[in-house]
Amino acid sequence: MKDHRTLAVLTAALAIVLARSSVRELSAQAVPRVDLHKLLGVSAARVRATALMTAAGTTKIADTARHVTIARGTFLVAALHDTLRSHTTVGEAHLDLPLQLYGLNAAGVGVRFLVRCEIVGGGLKYDPADGLYRGDLLVGLENAVAPGASDSLSGTVRLQLTGPDTVSPGQLTLSHTNIPYASVRLAAATHSNVVTMHIHPSFEAAGTDVPIPVRQPLFLVAVSPKRIDGYGLGAATLTILGTSRVPKESVGVSVDAERGTLGVTSLQVARNHAATTTVRSRGLGDDRLSVRSGRSDSMVVMITYVAPLAFLVAALLGGLFGASLTRLKARKQQRDASWARYVGAGVISGVVGAVAWALGVNLLGVSIRVPNGSEGAAFVIAYLAGHQGLSTLSSRMAPVAHWLGGPHG
Repeated sequence: MKDHRTLAVLTAALAIVLARSSVRELSAQAVPRVDLHKLLGVSAARVRATALMTAAGTTKIADTARHVTIARGTFLVAALHDTLRSHTTVGEAHLDLPLQLYGLNAAGVGVRFLVRCEIVGGGLKYDPADGLYRGDLLVGLENAVAPGASDSLSGTVRLQLTGPDTVSPGQLTLSHTNIPYASVRLAAATHSNVVTMHIHPSFEAAGTDVPIPVRQPLFLVAVSPKRIDGYGLGAATLTILGTSRVPKESVGVSVDAERGTLGVTSLQVARNHAATTTVRSRGLGDDRLSVRSGRSDSMVVMITYVAPLAFLVAALLGGLFGASLTRLKARKQQRDASWARYVGAGVISGVVGAVAWALGVNLLGVSIRVPNGSEGAAFVIAYLAGHQGLSTLSSRMAPVAHWLGGPHG
């Protein structure tokens, strides 16, 4: 019995020793210098510029070194090429930094990888919301030998990104190979076909410039104003401006809205000329206006329909003032009760007249040249409707005159 216990203890002790030995073996890897080019997948001439990246910095491997020890958290760095290498996979443009890296993964197994950038959608696209060109860049560490595997590395690779007007985030810390890549948002105000982003790895002094294509549109889109009164009381102008890239004959575009009511929905846009249409509000909230063409990327601009409180207050006050002035000018004494009726009818008449004017209906029968969507205009229209409209009604319609307390026919 004791012999069995002794054997069990010795077996457990041996397992612990072997496990510790295994951990020590996986904690570092010694590589003969003559084998570095095989390890990194570079030519023998490139090995001379190979460096070892550690937490303390990057050190060039001496020509006299016979072995290189790769510990956890350290990486070998070698130049693959002198410039960026690009290729396309499944429609997306890939740009590889001209560097090859080699290090240990979390299990202590050697992994070879490079820094890859993927330009989503082929480049930056025009955003009509603010006139900037926006897009996404995916940045990661690609293990081309095993692209389907994602290895957690024993160290991290840090990158600093600068260049366009907005780069967010501007610093990346990558700790695994292959997908998921880190997403970087880019924005630039430019008229060029290319913007340059500079990627500066922590292990390289100079860094690398990455060209980002800019997809110049055939036309530019803007809506004004961007906030209008809701419930059909407000209208805005959608302007589509053809750029220099429009063909000589013009380009056809279609416009649609998720909620609002559009005027013309099919337009021909000529080079360096603008075409316009109107959009009238419906309900409250945000609306999405889309402009599409078979020759260019579609564009979306947002407009907001707000509660028409200022308009209604102006209309109420206009109707009140108009009706009050008409009542004060009346020569005959009226009953007290008729004053409230008179003013109430004037206010209602003013609001109805102002709302009808906002909807494009002129109930006053006179020429009105005031801007739509103006609170001041709403006040004037309601004043005229409350003042002139009531006078006309009371003189022409006996029932209305009787209700208002006027002379009886």
